[in-house]
Amino acid sequence: MIALLSTVTAASACLTIDVKPYSCPNPINLKNNGVVTVAADGVALYNDFGKTSVEALNDFQVLGVYLQKTDDYSYPESDRYALEFDEDATRLAVENVLIAPCCGGTPIEDDTPDLLIKLKNLNYNGANPLPKGEYYLFVHYTLDNGEHTYYTALDCIRIMY
Repeated sequence: MIALLSTVTAASACLTIDVKPYSCPNPINLKNNGVVTVAADGVALYNDFGKTSVEALNDFQVLGVYLQKTDDYSYPESDRYALEFDEDATRLAVENVLIAPCCGGTPIEDDTPDLLIKLKNLNYNGANPLPKGEYYLFVHYTLDNGEHTYYTALDCIRIMY
């Protein structure tokens, strides 16, 4: 995973995501190894990448998932907590949902199908458990556009145990 990230270039795009659609503050228990659903706005997929959600099913790849405390957005990306997930069991689907990020932003409700990323067995294996509280959840992803570029999107979550 780290080697892959070092061979690609970071870029900016305005893909709005919503962790656990229809839920806020997005409670996540990192000990239960369940499935965490992340919805990506279908309109932004088309506007930023020229792909519909259905077309993105074949191209969207999650490169990494990271946490950072919401009270300290200033420290470097390398200090974020990396989460593990089962890449082989991660599934993509298309469904029209209300995209309402907990970190703010305008809720997006439209007739365009959105991309659902189902991250399976999301967990943290650090030496010490993460403290309960509010975090940004960052998703690094690529859309196989031949440019070897990755993008980052985020939403807020609450760690529970």
